[in-house]
Amino acid sequence: MRYFKIKTKNTLGLVLSTILGLVCLSVIWIYTQTPAGGMDSYNHYLYARWATSHPELIWDQWGKTFFTLPAIPFAKLGMDGMYLLNVICIFVGALFTYGTARKISLRFPWLSVLFYIFQPVVFGNTISALTEPINAMALAVVFYLLSDNRFLWGAFVSGFLPYFRTEGWVLLLGVAVYLIARKKYKTLPFLLLGTLVFCIIGLIQFNSFWWFLSSNPYLKQQLLNADWGFGTWLHYANLYKQIWGISMVLLFVIALASILKYLIELFAKRTQEYVSSFMCWLVWPVFFGFFTAHTVIWVFGMFGSNGLERVFLTIAPASALLALYGLDRILAFEIRKITWPIVTLACISVVYFGYKGANIGWPWNASKVAKTNYLLEQIEKSMTFIKKQGYSQYMLAHQLPVLHVYNNTDPWLDFAKAKNIYLWSVDPDASKDFTPAKTLIIWDGVHAAREGGKPLNVMQAMKRYTPLAFFNDPLDSLHNFVIYRKDTTWKN
Repeated sequence: MRYFKIKTKNTLGLVLSTILGLVCLSVIWIYTQTPAGGMDSYNHYLYARWATSHPELIWDQWGKTFFTLPAIPFAKLGMDGMYLLNVICIFVGALFTYGTARKISLRFPWLSVLFYIFQPVVFGNTISALTEPINAMALAVVFYLLSDNRFLWGAFVSGFLPYFRTEGWVLLLGVAVYLIARKKYKTLPFLLLGTLVFCIIGLIQFNSFWWFLSSNPYLKQQLLNADWGFGTWLHYANLYKQIWGISMVLLFVIALASILKYLIELFAKRTQEYVSSFMCWLVWPVFFGFFTAHTVIWVFGMFGSNGLERVFLTIAPASALLALYGLDRILAFEIRKITWPIVTLACISVVYFGYKGANIGWPWNASKVAKTNYLLEQIEKSMTFIKKQGYSQYMLAHQLPVLHVYNNTDPWLDFAKAKNIYLWSVDPDASKDFTPAKTLIIWDGVHAAREGGKPLNVMQAMKRYTPLAFFNDPLDSLHNFVIYRKDTTWKN
């Protein structure tokens, strides 16, 4: 079963699509106030920024090895360096997806670049330091290798997907389905080679062969029965506008109908059409498996899930190929008079719904490209208060990685050397609270309350900390800030 190389020249379409994506993302980059992903982006930057001082951060399974390691040189440029890394990952992923589309003979393969970049979940989260873009790029490479019948290399690269993001385990299952469907049984062990490498690293570095399991933060959350909320079975389905956009979802429906038609014909006649086979046994299992896994996890509140839609950036290559496959099935009727109108409509609609779904202002309306970030305003108010009131030399305790970025402080320094510490280091038990007398707490209603384990009632019960200032958020009380000072006159 082999593909047939298409004869359509796609260079102009590829170049124009790439330029359009680059220009649109550059405008967002120029006007953005804070990275997509909020504190997670700042935290990933901090891992890369301080990994040379603390090499163990390279292996940290929250930071993710295959994000932290390549991000180290980019982190030297600050947050802009992280944005650059993710923009590169998005375009490399889009180009490999284009290569896959050509390999499996989809019509107008250059459209895959637009379908990749202008997915709302991609378009709205590229200017960030999140791990999803590099994971999507790795998946795009896997698809390309498998489309070129390089099964061993495809399996080998797939084996490292769980160390880009934990969902890589789900992606591995999708790849395994394809290898089994193609009867490439000898390549299946290579899917576990990446984990074997990390088991050996764990044994050498941490004296634990099963370190990759014991140190996984999401498994830890599950074992602790941590409550991160839960949702409905239709949670992600209801977010289709923010994840894929209407036009791509309509093409998904056509793609799924075509896959079902292929299966019926396969069982009836044993047909072997390559493009439908590739979609049926690889792209669809990856897409549907990922969607199902995250739905189940969120419904049952497992593994510290927050029900975030941005995780679907991880399967951007699968989404782009499914949409292009759906369009290819429409164009298969070969009605020449409507071919280019349909292609033009696809281009316009995917860009339009990309902007709408990501809730990003149009490039010619620069004032609305970047939305006001009230968290930053609260931080600015707090830091201004601290400076004006003469508290600049005080140690700061908070749960806001952005403050470490702004102050260029190392959150992994020894306690005695730290200028900024995370709020979980402050013990509610006064006899175990070793913060020095000159300590200020910057408390917020989201991160301090959740990650820092200090909801407002806990803070109010810590009588040795005196409230100094209150900054109320104009839109959401969850983003209220309170500054507390450790009272040197208080006695246990």
